[in-house]
Amino acid sequence: MNYQRIKASFLFRAGYGLRFGLKLFGTLVTTLATVFTIFAFAGITCDLLLIYEMVGVVLLIAMLGASIKSRVDHLPDSIIIDDAQDVRYELHYETKEICKRFNQETAKYFGRDCVDDLLVESWRVKIPEAFIYLKNQHDEPCAALCIFGLRHSFMEQFVKGRVSECDIDQDDVLDLAACKKSASLYLPVIVVDHPHTPIGHRRALVMVWGLIIYLKKIYGLRRTRKIYAVPINVASENLLKRLGFQIAMNASGRKDKHDLYFLELNKKNVATALERIGDYSATCEVRI
Repeated sequence: MNYQRIKASFLFRAGYGLRFGLKLFGTLVTTLATVFTIFAFAGITCDLLLIYEMVGVVLLIAMLGASIKSRVDHLPDSIIIDDAQDVRYELHYETKEICKRFNQETAKYFGRDCVDDLLVESWRVKIPEAFIYLKNQHDEPCAALCIFGLRHSFMEQFVKGRVSECDIDQDDVLDLAACKKSASLYLPVIVVDHPHTPIGHRRALVMVWGLIIYLKKIYGLRRTRKIYAVPINVASENLLKRLGFQIAMNASGRKDKHDLYFLELNKKNVATALERIGDYSATCEVRI
């Protein structure tokens, strides 16, 4: 068991919950003081013991709120994990073969929405820097994602739901220089091997951490951008929500019949996302 990871996770959770608890305590104490002030003006005298008891109740509520916040508002941790399977990771750009492999693995999840291998490869050729993957210490690819900008006119239609991911041609994909100038990016997929297992959960966390580090390194945080994503199942939707994504358009009004989500990429949201996920810099080497 990785005790260093457990310790880091505990500290992240405790710190996040503590901040919420202190804010809640301050709000409740202010409210309580206001009530006692009103009583004083009305000539109602409160026993000192009652005041202490009420402060104690407020403190307990704040502690309970902090505990709940630290558990609910974070990506859940793996409880049992075989560290001999995935001790260390590396983040690399995808090759043609790895890109094809992961695209084929997503077919069972995407169904009718699955994009043809040749089309995905045309995207990768246009902007190879947009396709990254995670491999473990056994040199096995275990997670991947891609994120890139789209031509403004196409992105506008995509956000409105008039076109779908399958309609994205190579000409609609921006190269890296144009992506850096774009006000929005599209995240087509995050794919993880064995997603419903503890080891798959860990890979997902490291992959999302890698995405954030990648965005900071490649695009920076000087300007605010919007990242759009279309979840294809409940698990991916929950992941987006826990990262701070909000719904932009309901499935009913879209050609692809999936909800569209977005996240504003800025310093505040990145810091919040990293706080929820944890620090994997000691576990994952970034080679991009």
